[in-house]
Amino acid sequence: MRLLLVEDEDAIRSALDRALRRWGHEVMAAADLATAKALAAERPPDGVISDLKLPDGSGLDGVRLWGVPFILMSGFASFDDAVEALRLGCVDFLTKPVAMQTLQASIGRLGDRCRDWDLCLISLEGGGSSLIRPVPEGFDEQQIAVESLEWTHPEEAYRLFEEIGSQLEGKRERQLLAELMQALPSGRVVVNAAAGWWRAWLAGTVDWQADDGARDRRAVIADLADRIVERDGGMAVECVRTRVGS
Repeated sequence: MRLLLVEDEDAIRSALDRALRRWGHEVMAAADLATAKALAAERPPDGVISDLKLPDGSGLDGVRLWGVPFILMSGFASFDDAVEALRLGCVDFLTKPVAMQTLQASIGRLGDRCRDWDLCLISLEGGGSSLIRPVPEGFDEQQIAVESLEWTHPEEAYRLFEEIGSQLEGKRERQLLAELMQALPSGRVVVNAAAGWWRAWLAGTVDWQADDGARDRRAVIADLADRIVERDGGMAVECVRTRVGS
C-alpha cells in the first residue's frame, strides 16, 4: 500500500517510517499537515497513519480531505475525537506510544478496508458516465469520460492518436497515450478521465525487454505516470491532474 504517515515527533516518525517500509509499504512521511497535504496532492495515498495533534492543525482535518481509510494515533484524545474519527472511516484509534506489533495488526485491518473501498461501479445516464465509489459517509458519484481506441496497424494508431490526443488536457496524458499506442503494432487502449485524474489501460502483452526502444519506452511511461499496474495481458497507468506540470 501507499501510506501517508503524518507525525511531528522526528524520532517517532523515523521509527514508524522504517517499520512500514520493512513491512513492504511505500511511505510518504510528513511532520505537519501542510506537508502532508502537498504529498497527498502529488501522489494520493491508499491509506493514512496520522497523529491527532499536529503543529498546524488536527489529523482529522487531513483525513476529511483525503477520503481514504486511516489509523489515528494520540497521546491525549477526547471521546468526541474518537467518535468523529470512526465516523470518518478510522480503522483504529491507537494510544501513543504505539507498540509495533499493535501497529502491524492495525495495518492489516487498514489493508482490508482499502480493498473494500476499491469497490467501484460505472453508471450510464443521459449519454454520460459516472464512477460511483464508497466514501466515509455514503457514496461519491463523479462524472467521467470513457474512450476506447483500437488499431490493427501502426498507421491507424497514429491516426487515432491525432484525433484523440489533441483533446487531452495535459501534456503528460498526451505523451503517455502516445507511448502506450506505440508499444504494440495492433492493440486497444481504454481511457477514463475525470476532474482529478486520467487513466488508461493498454490491452495486450508487451515485451518491455525486447530491445532498447521497448526498455526506453517503459522508462518514459514510469517517469510520466503516478501509478502503474502491470499484469499478464495489459498495463494500466494513472495521472493525477493536481500534479504540478501535468
